[in-house]
Amino acid sequence: MLTTLSKSLMAGASASTLLAGLNRGFMTAKLPQSGTFSSSFAVSSFPRFHSDGFVTTTLTDEDFAPVFDDIRERLAASRVNLFMKGTAQAPKCGYSKMAAQLLSYYGVPFDSHDVIENPALWEGIKRFAKWPTIPQLYVDGELLGGTDVIAQMHSAGELRDLFVEKGLMPEDNPFGKTSTDQKEESV
Repeated sequence: MLTTLSKSLMAGASASTLLAGLNRGFMTAKLPQSGTFSSSFAVSSFPRFHSDGFVTTTLTDEDFAPVFDDIRERLAASRVNLFMKGTAQAPKCGYSKMAAQLLSYYGVPFDSHDVIENPALWEGIKRFAKWPTIPQLYVDGELLGGTDVIAQMHSAGELRDLFVEKGLMPEDNPFGKTSTDQKEESV
């Protein structure tokens, strides 16, 4: 962001214009249309050049149409998808690690998608789901939620029930059964 601000100031935008834009949740800056300007994915990937010479980095869902198409393809390619920071084998945040470990605990095959390697995917998946955090777990194309939701479902036995119901794990799989479930089976 400092690079964006300093380049904008050098291009002639006033500090008050920049700060006003930041306070409104977006940034506008007067920049030459021919210059290269990149410091964040939003600016470098989706610049909006206006006739008055301003560049706006406020993005709409229309700007994300290609990213949404990519997300839909990923969701169609696998029944269980985890959009996370890092990969299942090398998570790059604790929440992503916990989500991947919960899925691995059940032995459910899943595809992990590293949003750190693809900033457009990082912002796009949040907009696609209207869910502000990463990781995000999808089962059969439907968002279940983030790590907090997955952990609650796991604790309540609901995650296991969902995987069994969807045919993603056999009912006789002991993983995820609560002690109450196991006692009822032994009676």
